[in-house]
Amino acid sequence: NGGKFSDGSTVITSLVEADTQVVLPAENPTREGYNFLGYRDSEEQDIADSFIMKQGGMIIVAEWEKCSYTISFDTGDEDVTVDPITSEFESTVTLPSEVSRVGYTFKGWYLSTDDDKVITATHTLGSKNVEFVASWAENAITVAFNGNGADAGSMENVVIKFTERAATVLPECSFSKTGYSFQGWALSNASDAEIAISKDDIATFAFEASDFDAESKTVTYYAVWTVNKYSLSFDTDGGNTIAAVDYNYGASLVAPQAPTKTGYTFKGWQLKSGETYVDFDFTNKT
Repeated sequence: NGGKFSDGSTVITSLVEADTQVVLPAENPTREGYNFLGYRDSEEQDIADSFIMKQGGMIIVAEWEKCSYTISFDTGDEDVTVDPITSEFESTVTLPSEVSRVGYTFKGWYLSTDDDKVITATHTLGSKNVEFVASWAENAITVAFNGNGADAGSMENVVIKFTERAATVLPECSFSKTGYSFQGWALSNASDAEIAISKDDIATFAFEASDFDAESKTVTYYAVWTVNKYSLSFDTDGGNTIAAVDYNYGASLVAPQAPTKTGYTFKGWQLKSGETYVDFDFTNKT
């Protein structure tokens, strides 16, 4: 009945007279993936150690029970555990697919004995316990930099792997924008976007482990600029004092009220350039 004896035979035939007690073989048969339970006769009656031969002969058949085997899982991370699965011989088991590990993407399972590490989603149990090993892809973040209105400079993308997150230092900003100062990086190019990484924190910034939640993703940082302020001061050359005025870069200049000086008539303003003075007209000047 599917099994065999140590000599390879599958059937033992004996000539025995009717009404004679027959003792069962001392050696039990074996069958891959099954436990031997004993013998039964053609009437489905269990036979213990012996039986009485009936007229016309008898066929005694081995009874079997399928064995159960265990599939265990090695995730490669002591903090990630998967419960073993126990199932019967020759049964097909669907391997767990919802397995998570911080900083990695689960790719599937391969047998621990498979040097080729072939990924499989199911396994049909043979006659032994087996172990599967998890295959993981390390997650990474590609950091892109956008000058957000910069008029000079460029920056290459930086790829940061999960295991390198603490050791990877973001580069300093190499963009520039005339009349503006760099303040840091934001995750949006909106004018009111909050600074995610200030310029003073770039050298010490590191992504959190939880940020690595995909095998590959891109995070774009936009430069945050603040307009520079410049002070325009006035030397009245002995006239009444005129307070300095602060202007944002690019703002239109407005001529102050003409100064007064006893005995003199104001003729206009001159811009000091080095050691020389050049007549200056405030019209359409920024």
